Amino acid sequence: MADDRRKTNPENPGLKVVPRRRAGDKPGGDYRNLPPALGSSRAKPVSPADAEAVAIVNGDGEAILLPLNPTSNMAQKIIAIAAGAAVCYFGKPILVPVVCAFLLGFMLDPVVRGLERLKLPRAAAAFLVMLVLTAGLWGVTYFSYVRVAGFVRDLPHYSQKIKDAVGKVREQSQKLEKAKQAVAPDQPEDKNAVKVQSVTPGWESASAAAGSLSEAFLEFTFVLVLTFFGLTWSEHLRRSLVKMFKPDDQRAANRALGRISGMVRGFIVGNLIVGLVMAAVNSAVFWKIGVPNWLMVGILSGFLSLVPYMGVPLAALPPLAVSLGSISVTRIAIILATVFLVHILCMNFLFPKVVGGKMKLNPLVVTASLLVWGFLWGPVGLILAVPIAAAFKIVCDHVDTWRPMGELMGDG
Repeated sequence: MADDRRKTNPENPGLKVVPRRRAGDKPGGDYRNLPPALGSSRAKPVSPADAEAVAIVNGDGEAILLPLNPTSNMAQKIIAIAAGAAVCYFGKPILVPVVCAFLLGFMLDPVVRGLERLKLPRAAAAFLVMLVLTAGLWGVTYFSYVRVAGFVRDLPHYSQKIKDAVGKVREQSQKLEKAKQAVAPDQPEDKNAVKVQSVTPGWESASAAAGSLSEAFLEFTFVLVLTFFGLTWSEHLRRSLVKMFKPDDQRAANRALGRISGMVRGFIVGNLIVGLVMAAVNSAVFWKIGVPNWLMVGILSGFLSLVPYMGVPLAALPPLAVSLGSISVTRIAIILATVFLVHILCMNFLFPKVVGGKMKLNPLVVTASLLVWGFLWGPVGLILAVPIAAAFKIVCDHVDTWRPMGELMGDG
């Protein structure tokens, strides 16, 4: 039809390629922004790959838009999500160190920038920051090892009390077993049956433990190395990443990266502050009631309390475990009450003030993120779930077609 019109009316432009609409363009129906007629000196060529639709224009200037790029169907989206989940699951040994390095780099970047203002080269500033960080981590590890070794050395003093406590539990379990046998006796076993028990040699267990420790140490080393190079080349990586977008989208990409960086720093520093507050309160109470190794136990309990939804039971385990030899009903009540009250007060009043403003996620999204990333990456996924979800929401907020998803993930 368009060919016939061009033959009868040479001035009829026929098919026109309409570029993609921007956020500031007027909605469909207003065709004043259509490109001029073909052959006009003001016409700007538009690549078909960048086009959103073609317009069939008649001699009176009326146009009908026909879409060129239809949206993908639901099956393609499901396959893409499944493929992404498979990559995250099987690529855990590679992706976890990379994500941890990115988060650590976002947190340390302001320190490196501050050293740069003191006329220190960026590579030297990054090396100095990583050296201080490594020394601090080594000091914390050594202190923890000394405290644990001291607790293990003092453990025999509580052995008799522990045996008495375990004996009471065993006696009660035997009574329950006898009551069960009286109600529902077990079926007699075949006398000729031979029981086979698999015994794992000690060296195999030691080898498995050594393999796990070496793998953890290797991943930790990769995190430090990746963080150092990320800090050294952060400006180059940021400029290169922004240039990958179209000119009209580069400003939005730059803003999104800035928001993600601020969110990560706020999340890590905020959790550190809240964890230290809970550790200080727990340590003071544990010292008052005489919990063994109260300082190490209080710090461990305070930071375990940060785990979403499981913080209270996890935080109560260390003080109850070390107090097993001298446990009493009063001490159990004080420990449980302290852990519960500190967790409730800090997570509902202090945490939203320090961290909540950076996340802007609703509880349903947080819970779903913990389930998904906990399944994919285990305990590490529980730690990284919230910042990953928050970063994805920031990306959605800066992409026009994904903004409804960002609003769905938001806290209203």
